[in-house]
Amino acid sequence: MTSLMTRPFLLAIALTPFLLLGACSGSDSKSPDTGERISMRGDMISQRGEAWANGQEVVSQGQRLIEKGNDRVADGQKKMASAKQLVAKAGEQIDMGQADAARGEQLVDKGKAQMQRAEASYTALRDGPSAVDTPSGESSTTAEPKADPQDLLLGR
Repeated sequence: MTSLMTRPFLLAIALTPFLLLGACSGSDSKSPDTGERISMRGDMISQRGEAWANGQEVVSQGQRLIEKGNDRVADGQKKMASAKQLVAKAGEQIDMGQADAARGEQLVDKGKAQMQRAEASYTALRDGPSAVDTPSGESSTTAEPKADPQDLLLGR
């Protein structure tokens, strides 16, 4: 039995230098083994995948922004068309208003002229002979009229 117990003991002593050398060699900066290279390559591929996914998100954001911008442009164009129609209608109203005002000015002038003729006719009628007999016995019909009121009204 002692020989069995000595065997693992001797084996452990014999393997100790190899284990120590293996442990020290892991801390050396020698080139990576196949597993490490695969792991590093996987990390690089993963980084590229993340960058691609981030790029895809940026593209999606850009497409949403393009769509939003196009919608705003369309809405603005509709509003602009409506505004142009309103401006055209307002222009027509201004033209009609100016024409009405001009016609109103003509009517005012015509009315004032008619009023002046009526005043002149009234003055002529008032200053004319009396419609009743005067104390001197003369009839108002024998006196000479100054002006015909209708002629004055009609502008003759």
